[in-house]
Amino acid sequence: MINIKNMQYLCYGNCLEITNGNVMLRVTTDVGPRIIYYGTQDEDNMMFCDVNDDINVQNEYLDTNFQKGETWHIYGGHRLWTSPENQGSYFPDNYPVQVEMLDNGATFYGINEVTNGIRKTIKITMDESGVVTIDHSFTNFTENPVTIALWALSVMNKGGLAVIPMSTEDTGLLANRNLVLWPYTNVRDARLTIAQKFFSLQQNVKCDGPLKIGVLNTEGLVYYIRGGKMLEKKFNKANRDGTYVDYSCSTELYTSEHFIEVEAISELFDIAASATEHHVEVWTLHEGDKLQSEIMEMINEG
Repeated sequence: MINIKNMQYLCYGNCLEITNGNVMLRVTTDVGPRIIYYGTQDEDNMMFCDVNDDINVQNEYLDTNFQKGETWHIYGGHRLWTSPENQGSYFPDNYPVQVEMLDNGATFYGINEVTNGIRKTIKITMDESGVVTIDHSFTNFTENPVTIALWALSVMNKGGLAVIPMSTEDTGLLANRNLVLWPYTNVRDARLTIAQKFFSLQQNVKCDGPLKIGVLNTEGLVYYIRGGKMLEKKFNKANRDGTYVDYSCSTELYTSEHFIEVEAISELFDIAASATEHHVEVWTLHEGDKLQSEIMEMINEG
């Protein structure tokens, strides 16, 4: 049985808690929405929470398009953004969220984003085993097409390891893998591992600065391992003939001293007036099972 209740969590105010009795998530409703907690009932959060508001943005763009002194806050947790990244991506979602209750979850509606022309919706459901399905969507509320990609960012708690499996496609004489780097990424950074079967990125609170990589993820899988637990994220396998941002990236990893982001990005959509496009993820939390053992064995083998 799936239990759902309203509750207060940390500094985030009202949240909706969804649990099967073991796996639990909490979603902010006063702001966001954010999946601000994901884990088991032991309060060991897989998500990063910016309880001290250390990470925020104030600039002329926000002053001009919203109001003087408007601030974008990372808050933490899992969020939905617009891609390619630009100033409009930093929409200050500091407003109450409309919630539609479901038997096994809820749908969370953000406000119309005047700078992007879209409204974000996140539908979250959990089955009896604790597997979570997250249906992200953009609806174009303008009269003109909007070209945009859905960007689902999971801001994970510090101390863990993010792993992207390498492509297993047999493409003959053609390439089957790519690695995209950002200007501040040092390819000799010890946090980055390029192995035969995977890319990985380790979060380190004592690092010298940020690091980011991206790939075209034709496996449709990414993992985050921390403290004996592993989050498995599944989404559509990347389409080699599709159009993606950032030199053909469908999965990106970013880390700093605070957290690590596990990011999945849809193809670029031309969303017609009043139309909606989706990006769906399936989350499974593993604790010492066969899949987690296999992933750990792959990592140890290098």
